Amino acid sequence: MDQEKFLSDFLSGCTEATSVRVEAEVTALLHSTAELSVLLRSCEENLKTAATPEQTATFSREIKKYSFALAAKEAWEKIPPFKRMVPFPPSRVGDNPGTIEGLFKV
Repeated sequence: MDQEKFLSDFLSGCTEATSVRVEAEVTALLHSTAELSVLLRSCEENLKTAATPEQTATFSREIKKYSFALAAKEAWEKIPPFKRMVPFPPSRVGDNPGTIEGLFKV
């Protein structure tokens, strides 16, 4: 399973994420969940101290982007490692020897 495709599909299913979907997808690909959590908290703190309506709008958009990116990344990390590597369950390994051999070639 491809992480980029999973994140795209996950965020496409969220109608609230429409305005920041592409940005959230790229952000989720670039950062770990820990980094996304830190970025989200930082934006939340900045929103509290925003002095102008423009700053408030900017930080609100960033919070939305990081929130969706974090949710998508957490959903990706909940997928078992085997499922991330191949598109079939472990019980079907015998039916897909070529795929398994390809995983071990470096």
